[in-house]
Order: sequence, then C-alpha cells, then structure tokens
Amino acid sequence: MRVTSTAYSSMRDLMTIVPGYSTMLENSVNAILSSVN
Repeated sequence: MRVTSTAYSSMRDLMTIVPGYSTMLENSVNAILSSVN
C-alpha cells in the first residue's frame, strides 16, 4: 500500500500542475486501487 499511496500522491501533484490530465490520472488511480483491493 505504501507504493500505491506514493503513486497516488505523485498523481495528485501532477493533477495540480496539469489539470487537463486529472481525469486520466484519476481513472488510473482508481484502476490501481481496484486491483489492489
């Protein structure tokens, strides 16, 4: 879970920098979390 949390935090930072990619990154995070859970 640490790796997933770190990746999630990094993606959140990217979302702040590049709002246009927020949806794509969010979908990726949701897919990863679904796989882990």
